[in-house]
Amino acid sequence: MKRRECSKVKRLFKVLIPVVLAVIAVVVIGLSIFNKGMADIKKLSVESIDVSLLKDGNYFGEYENGRWQYHVEVAVRDGEVKEIHILNTRTGPFEMKMYDDVNTELIQRIVRNQSLQVDTVTGATVNSKALLKAVESALKEGI
Repeated sequence: MKRRECSKVKRLFKVLIPVVLAVIAVVVIGLSIFNKGMADIKKLSVESIDVSLLKDGNYFGEYENGRWQYHVEVAVRDGEVKEIHILNTRTGPFEMKMYDDVNTELIQRIVRNQSLQVDTVTGATVNSKALLKAVESALKEGI
């Protein structure tokens, strides 16, 4: 009896070990794809742009790296950023709506301070930096 039980356990392990290894491989590969570009974005610096020198107009900018994708329209009037609109509805595989709170908070900081030199939103550094880079890209059009 013990021999049969031992044989069953061995067969189970012969099947179970490859399955576990396959699951681990899929998770590791998935995480590396999912987080592609994250380290690069964290290291980015955002340029200081003197908004008061910008010409009136609506400017379009974008930033894309991995799953972080922002396309924005920035309205400048009388030397001030008046509005920032995010034009895309998805960022990578995700609906942009899931980032509404983060995006709204960061846009309010930019408009309130009339500067891109604002703190990123806690817990959303990468999303914040990607949005800041898209706004920076738009504002450079007005220089």
